[in-house]
Amino acid sequence: MSTTDLVRSAPADAYLISPVMDLAAAKQRLLEFQSFVKDYLVEGEDFGAIPGTPKPTLLKPGADKLCELYGLSDDYEFIERVEDYDRSIFDYTIKCILTSRRHGLMVSSGLGSCSSLESKYRWRDAKRVCPQCGKDTIIKGKAEYGGGFLCFARKGGCGAKFGENDPAIVEQAIGRTLNEDIADLKNTILKMAKKRAKIDATLSATRSSGVFTQDIEDMPSANQHEQAQGQQPSPEKAKKNGPAVEHWSKLLRDCTNFADFDMYVISKWGEPNGKGLEAVKEFLQVSDKPMLADLWRLLPTVEEFNRVIPKLNQVAIEVRKPFIAEAAEEAKRRSYKVNRTTGIYEEGTAK
Repeated sequence: MSTTDLVRSAPADAYLISPVMDLAAAKQRLLEFQSFVKDYLVEGEDFGAIPGTPKPTLLKPGADKLCELYGLSDDYEFIERVEDYDRSIFDYTIKCILTSRRHGLMVSSGLGSCSSLESKYRWRDAKRVCPQCGKDTIIKGKAEYGGGFLCFARKGGCGAKFGENDPAIVEQAIGRTLNEDIADLKNTILKMAKKRAKIDATLSATRSSGVFTQDIEDMPSANQHEQAQGQQPSPEKAKKNGPAVEHWSKLLRDCTNFADFDMYVISKWGEPNGKGLEAVKEFLQVSDKPMLADLWRLLPTVEEFNRVIPKLNQVAIEVRKPFIAEAAEEAKRRSYKVNRTTGIYEEGTAK
């Protein structure tokens, strides 16, 4: 029989895709799965609701429970593996294979990757460290007490004092700096790649991608401030804020110190036609915890904090009042206290 005869003898609908499960069975399976999620998985532990996203995020403990429920064993293999100690680059792509414990056959597979070039591993927030006790509790001394620097005892420091231009203090790199100890994170990076691979494989095996998503817990949320207020942003608002979040996140990440921030942001507040003020309003509207962490990093001294925060607070009264509380909490963490007469933050006076 020729190839032509074989093709001609195939049924007319042989190349059409048709369901292998009737609609009633499919609906029943979905109801059972949703019931399991509701009764067995714990929100905040097994899955999490990320503001601005339409579906909750499946976390590793949840993936472990789903694999246990469906009787799945997990195995892993490297797809790509880079371990360059000279350049501090560790990059892993892992394949997770889920196998049925009942019949030993592969049920699904998933891929996950993680790299030391990701910003949360590549960079660290460097603070001045005391040369004597090694703790990051160095603060600028008040002028009336001789100025200079001291290792602040109320933050757990040793109380040592240093001169205004002591090279042991002023020559230390501060702010966003390259992490020199990436090799210490090698195991963490590998485990993150495995976690991502397992979640991917679990979503495929349990056909639960319609209920859960993955990896969003590793990304900065565009609307965490709305979560703090108990509000869920509409998909339209989340979509609208997307470019603004990306813009401000990148800008803050690209700034390595206060001088950069001053040039890119503060100097633009006085732009004509109100553009500078509108930019500040936009920042306050979309700022989330990762952005604020970058903002605090760029304001390491009380002088820089005073130059920026009072102005932002004035705008926040109109745009987003919770920012005022967040700034106050950061000031408290730094032991700053507001002088009620001048309205200026002072260092080392908070009780």
